Amino acid sequence: MIALLFNFFLLVNPLKACELNSQFKSYYSLSGPVTDIFYRFGLLKNTSLKAISIYHPVREQDFSGDILPGGIFVGHEKLRMMKEGVVFYDESIDLKKMLKLSPSITAVEIKTRNLTPPMVLIELEKKLSPFLKGCIWRKVHQEMETRLELLRKLVGAKPFILFFLGHPIDSKWPGTLMVNDGVMKWLQENQSIQTFPSTLSYVQWSAKLMNEIPKTHLKLGIKDSGRSYEMKVEKVSDGLKLTYPGALNPGFGQVNGLVYLFENIKINF
Repeated sequence: MIALLFNFFLLVNPLKACELNSQFKSYYSLSGPVTDIFYRFGLLKNTSLKAISIYHPVREQDFSGDILPGGIFVGHEKLRMMKEGVVFYDESIDLKKMLKLSPSITAVEIKTRNLTPPMVLIELEKKLSPFLKGCIWRKVHQEMETRLELLRKLVGAKPFILFFLGHPIDSKWPGTLMVNDGVMKWLQENQSIQTFPSTLSYVQWSAKLMNEIPKTHLKLGIKDSGRSYEMKVEKVSDGLKLTYPGALNPGFGQVNGLVYLFENIKINF
């Protein structure tokens, strides 16, 4: 009897798959976190999703729509193509100005600066929910909690790590450090790591400032391999290089990149 009632329930209340709202005829993602969520919800093959950015780590077999130049490089011709569509984009003053030139476009700005990975998901749910139907966000939040807990265990004690945006070239490290943003902010808040002492999200370092940090620190250069999907960890004379698809992408990209790193190395900090 219970089985019959359950089957009847399914007939009168069919389980709806996650879909893009048909109120809009076309969608475009110039936002890395948005494209990642579309992938997790199985929406990359939705015919309403017309294009994504060339910088997003998506395999060719997973998406058959147009691949657009990122950000302000989209161009006015492509903007005309987006007429009456929805465009998701990461926070950008220049791109915001460009999109305002096309009033028929519904532009949705995604702001992730200073947000930890769980906070990024909350922001995405708030901005994307009006455009989605039948999508279960609870599972995505649970997946993030699981990945962060794994990362916490992999990191272990409180090592002192410097996170550089990019790889060193000829032993010269990139000029920008990620300090209080994304997964690095979360690791500090959860007392998993220590890093460059600053309240800023990103810091331009100098040799003088470097002399003020512990000598026993790890330099980590992070590179997003994007659509090439290259994944590797390499040792250099005074640190490590991480190459991973979406490694600089707020949300799952950053978290999964560091999980991959710590799963593939054993270091005495």
